[in-house]
Amino acid sequence: MPVTTVSTQDENLDLDLNYYDQDSAGFLRFTVTTEKLTIDSFTVPFDGGFEDIVRDTVTVTREGRIDQPSAGGRRRRR
Repeated sequence: MPVTTVSTQDENLDLDLNYYDQDSAGFLRFTVTTEKLTIDSFTVPFDGGFEDIVRDTVTVTREGRIDQPSAGGRRRRR
C-alpha cells in the first residue's frame, strides 16, 4: 500500500512511496548533470552477494519534469 505525504519544501507537491524493501539493505546513487538529476536505487541482500542492477530510478530535469523510468531493473552504467 503506497504511503502519501506532502513535501516540506513545496506544499503543492504530493510524494508517494510506492515500494520499500525491509528484507534487504540498499543504497542510492545520485548522478547530477547540468540538465538532470538521476537517483538510482540498489539493494544489497543481508545474505548473498551484491547484484549490480538498478532496482528503481527517477530522473528530474532542470525544468522540473520527472522522466519516466524504463520498465524493470537494469545493469548499472559504467
